[in-house]
Amino acid sequence: MVPDLPTFAVDDGFAYEVPPGVEVEVGALVRVPLGGRRVPGFVVAMGEAERPGLRRLLGRRGDLPVFGRGLLEVMRWAAIHYVAPLPVVLGKGAPLNLPRRREEPGLPPVPVLGASPLPEVSAAGAAGGHVGARYLLGAGPWGGALACLAAPVLAAGTTPWWWLPRW
Repeated sequence: MVPDLPTFAVDDGFAYEVPPGVEVEVGALVRVPLGGRRVPGFVVAMGEAERPGLRRLLGRRGDLPVFGRGLLEVMRWAAIHYVAPLPVVLGKGAPLNLPRRREEPGLPPVPVLGASPLPEVSAAGAAGGHVGARYLLGAGPWGGALACLAAPVLAAGTTPWWWLPRW
């Protein structure tokens, strides 16, 4: 766990015991005791063997992690490259509002679209031909409005980028 303090002294982090009933993973925001006060922190590693005498996490903040292992490695690189304390970089990458799980009854079914135009496009491209611009829209509330906006543009055809005016 790396405490959220703007100093290089805590870049290596500290080990804490996870109390029963609290689930944490890499990227979770937690509260920990440190030097007689309670500070927020970021979980950056898991799975070490239990050691006696570790202090316990005080609790978890939010339900979801704010970053994963891949993003953590990118933020470690940025901290080294820009000579910044790791907690500062992690804090800048974390959202201001803590992410929460939402209990939703379920998502609506995905609409089934017609046949894919990709085989036709691939065949025309291989033969040196050209297939006009197309668009696919779902059945959402904005489908009709998007179709009305896109229709004149698609009907006009395509213009190479180098023919567009530069102002």
